[in-house]
Parts: sequence; structure tokens; C-alpha cells
Amino acid sequence: MNCPECGGVDTIVMRKMVGQLYKFCDVSECSWEYSTSRNDDYSWVTDEMFDDCLNRIVSGLDGDALFAIPGAYELLSEALNNDVLSALEEKRDSGGEEE
Repeated sequence: MNCPECGGVDTIVMRKMVGQLYKFCDVSECSWEYSTSRNDDYSWVTDEMFDDCLNRIVSGLDGDALFAIPGAYELLSEALNNDVLSALEEKRDSGGEEE
């Protein structure tokens, strides 16, 4: 396959990365590349749209699914540290067992 930018003959290389097929020119001076991703342009997505959708997705996850997300346990345990300790303290003081 010939490069549409530099005209190099048979210089197009294809690699699959992160679930997408990338094509790029193997000529070092050439910067041509192409991704088969259908949705490279998400400029139409507003912050509100993204946040609403994220909220819907997260609300459907249980604790185990949330903790399986890399870094989520650390963030949540830090942010909710006082709440967790207060809840455990209340449970202890009321004679209840730990959940």
C-alpha cells in the first residue's frame, strides 16, 4: 500500500492497538496515520452529557465492580475514610456486627 502523504511505495504498516486498527507510514520523515475508530471526534459530547451518562453507568455498579477499577479503591477509601470510620464506630457502639 502506498502512502497518500509522502508517496512511499508499500510503506503502510498496520497494527492493532487498544482495540483499534492503526495504519501509519513507515517512512521516518512521514507523519501520515489513520485509525479505524468510528468515533475519533467526540467534540459533540458536552460535559453535562458525559457526566449524566457516567452517573447512570456508575449507579448500576456494585462495590466489587467499582473496586475492580484501577485506582478506585484508593480514591474512595481516602475520600470516604471518615464516613467509614464513623459508621464502624456507630456499629460497634450499638452492639451491631460489622457488615
